[in-house]
Amino acid sequence: MHIRAAVAGDAGPIARVHVQAWQLAYRGILPPRVLDALSEQRREVVWAERIAANARILVSDMDGAVDGWISFGPSHDDDATPSDGEVYGLYVAPDCWSKGIGAALCQEAKTALSGTRFSVARLWVFEANDRARRFYERQGFTLEPGVRQLFERDGATAPEVRYCGPLEPN
Repeated sequence: MHIRAAVAGDAGPIARVHVQAWQLAYRGILPPRVLDALSEQRREVVWAERIAANARILVSDMDGAVDGWISFGPSHDDDATPSDGEVYGLYVAPDCWSKGIGAALCQEAKTALSGTRFSVARLWVFEANDRARRFYERQGFTLEPGVRQLFERDGATAPEVRYCGPLEPN
């Protein structure tokens, strides 16, 4: 496995991983109509724009194929301070789950965040996503009690909870 910065040609593979992971991981959390309506082509456009705008995106590249990605940067939360970083999204292709790819991507992002001005990293996860919550707890993140928000898409809603993890200074 090789972890590297995303390049323009990664937009399609990132979109594929994004949609496939959502459709499997969020079944039972979001309605099927929302998950079935996801489009790799529409997501590819979004990812191409983000890559072109120099967003912080790392990919896991196994034998030339993207099998996971993570996006991160400064926290967008209303209560964020200048020292708060955020993991915006972390997804691995479902056929590559439990192979250490997510953990490697998470560690690389935490290292990159700590190499800048950030001392903590935050992230949001669906409250009902027990698998992801256990994963983030193994990566050193802890639940911030009482910090919640409501995810909304296409008329569907699902509660999210926030996790926080300290970053080791470089």
